[in-house]
Amino acid sequence: MRNKGFTLIEIIASMLIVGFIGMIVSMGMVQAVNGYIYAKQNTETLQKAQAAMARIVKELNAATLISAPNENSLQFGSMIVYKDGNTLKLKSGTNDDILSDNINDFLLNYYEKHDSPALSSPFPTSNIKIVEIRIKMIGADNSIFTIEDRVFLRNVVN
Repeated sequence: MRNKGFTLIEIIASMLIVGFIGMIVSMGMVQAVNGYIYAKQNTETLQKAQAAMARIVKELNAATLISAPNENSLQFGSMIVYKDGNTLKLKSGTNDDILSDNINDFLLNYYEKHDSPALSSPFPTSNIKIVEIRIKMIGADNSIFTIEDRVFLRNVVN
């Protein structure tokens, strides 16, 4: 006589195989979700850096006077761009606008010509024709992103 059905050992073995496959699939899904979150956080960080850089470049393009330049801040007209802790700020009169947070480093270099070496401190304002702006931001998992740009000061009269 032949019994139809499964033995207890066959049922346990199939449950172990299904459980093992489910564990592998779920670990892959967790990695995919973590990758998505990492990419999203880094995208937001880069967008903040680009927005801050665009604002600084726009303000510098409209600047007519540069004064008190140094490596970490710059005053142009009535505005000052500077790093305060891990925040990048633009001060205009009594307004203190936050351009971005999670700033690791903010560095300014000054040039007389596009192919000349960077001017050294103290920076003679009459020789500054180009400002190089470098912003380093902290992204997901403490990764550092650098964005930089150069601005030709076409409206500055010294």
